Amino acid sequence: MPFKPEVKKPGHWLGFKEVQIVDIVDKRSSHPKLEALDVALNVNLDVKDSNFTHILQIMGDFDRETDGNIKDCPLLKAINNFVNAIGFDGGVDIKGDWVDGADLPIKDIADYLNKQYVKFNPEPVTFPFYTYLYSERNKKDGKVYTRVWKKIVPNTVEDKQEFHQYVTFCKNKGYLKELDNSESNIQKIPVGSIRGDVASMD
Repeated sequence: MPFKPEVKKPGHWLGFKEVQIVDIVDKRSSHPKLEALDVALNVNLDVKDSNFTHILQIMGDFDRETDGNIKDCPLLKAINNFVNAIGFDGGVDIKGDWVDGADLPIKDIADYLNKQYVKFNPEPVTFPFYTYLYSERNKKDGKVYTRVWKKIVPNTVEDKQEFHQYVTFCKNKGYLKELDNSESNIQKIPVGSIRGDVASMD
């Protein structure tokens, strides 16, 4: 019988995707530029119909009041979006320290979330979360990377509809700037890497 593998269309790895969390890694000890950050988490995502793991980055510093307390800022939004998506009722307190829902301190947030909330299945029947993948050119090395846009949401009809509207809004406002998939002279690197330009997250 003739062997005719499926020919996938260019850019099939981009767009809205169902995902599951593989693990969460605190990157602050792995790179000098990340060590001083308030938060530097890589959320490794297994993407449906993909052979690659992609990374949702939650990284940056809190904006603070003159007394040192944190205030509303992109990093806080990113944290709250993520913990709400996975069903964790904790987060960070007014000082920027991790706490659980009972306001008890959490020393190692990555280890805590991996043990309590990450349910990775190597042969998943369903994927519990939903996100958006896009191509971005790195300004420093000129290479093109596949990125995860801002956040994940529960894989429900209502959450997906709201997320589609959010991504459309970001595109229309110019916040989400993705490359034209028809570009044929670019080198695409599927797995996200550590960047010095830590992006804000809404």
